[in-house]
Amino acid sequence: MTLRRVGITNLLIVLALAALAPLVVDLVPRITIPVAVVEVLLGLFLGPQLLGVLHVDRVVNAFSDFGLAMLFFLAGVDVDVRRIRGTPLVTATLGWVLGLGAAMAVATGLYAGGLAATPQYLALALATTALGTLLPALADAGQLDTGLGRSIMACGTVGEFLPIVCIALILDPVHTHLAAVALLNLFVLVVLAAVLVARRWRPHRLVRVVRQTMHSSAQLAVRLSVLLLLALIGLAQVFGLDVLLGAFAAGMIVAQVLGTADPAFLESLQEKYQGIGFGITIPVFFVATGARFDLAALLGSPLTLVLMVGFVALLMALRGLPSALLARRAGLVDRPVPLLLLTATSLPLVVTITNLGVQDGRMSSPVASALVGAAMLSVLVFPATALVALRRHNEPDAAERSRLPAGLPGRRRGL
Repeated sequence: MTLRRVGITNLLIVLALAALAPLVVDLVPRITIPVAVVEVLLGLFLGPQLLGVLHVDRVVNAFSDFGLAMLFFLAGVDVDVRRIRGTPLVTATLGWVLGLGAAMAVATGLYAGGLAATPQYLALALATTALGTLLPALADAGQLDTGLGRSIMACGTVGEFLPIVCIALILDPVHTHLAAVALLNLFVLVVLAAVLVARRWRPHRLVRVVRQTMHSSAQLAVRLSVLLLLALIGLAQVFGLDVLLGAFAAGMIVAQVLGTADPAFLESLQEKYQGIGFGITIPVFFVATGARFDLAALLGSPLTLVLMVGFVALLMALRGLPSALLARRAGLVDRPVPLLLLTATSLPLVVTITNLGVQDGRMSSPVASALVGAAMLSVLVFPATALVALRRHNEPDAAERSRLPAGLPGRRRGL
């Protein structure tokens, strides 16, 4: 069996780029560049638009789809309802609703002005947050257990889950809205039933084998998790819903069942998930996204570039600003700018929504390219800027301390 027959050449290039990306990030130590951005840029550079070395064939596309599913599965696993429930979740939901309403108004105005994009697609693309992309950066910066971490987890959960629900209810070209609501409710009931069964039904032998194989070649816990992921993706397809809803729900089931019963075991299992996801499949999705990116459509008109810059501003104004101001008013964060930037960071769902829009003829390729370009810029610029601002805020003011007499404590910031 040759490489040509199994079509592994492009996958080999993609995995080589995935291995190269962390090394490229390490070359710029003073700037926090998300590795996902480098993966997208490498895919764009070697893809059909520039060098033409990399092409997204069926094998790469299959790995890319599974990588996207793993990204949302991990986002579901990382959702800690106990940590975000109450004020953070209510505030995040209200901020998302206000932002979506404003985005619909702006998108309707742009559509009336001749922009080739149906308002629902454009508004939803501007109302997403890349939770799965942000959590590793927040964890590396030690911010997950802070007020900012809880707020961004709430905003990210809402900014990923609710747009997926809206995709199923609003953007579904097959079902009527009433049928979509019925199918979504049925899917939710199935998921809730699965959670209840998993919490109550714990066969002693199954639990024992799961624990015994945690560090062996059997890895039953990982195998069951992947089985659950694919089962819920298949169930979502049967119901005619977006498969990302199934992936996200699978992650939440794992988190709710194991997080309640044994948080330490879930933490160990998460490391294995991250090894599969961020080590293998998720980088394929980001590299393939870069290879698919329509650079010619983006650069074909100055208006498209202006749109891209405008979409970056709209992400901040419509997605980030309402959530940040409400969180500040609720006392969840003391500085709204980092939360604004992190909440406005988007990419995976923007790619999904624009692909749907182009396929359905509801969005032109230049507008889709401008949206994806804006999302790529948000991932490149927003998290790095937010983390730099946090570090500067948390660092002690050395110049101020040097002016104090020896033995006197420094003044607290902001007092």
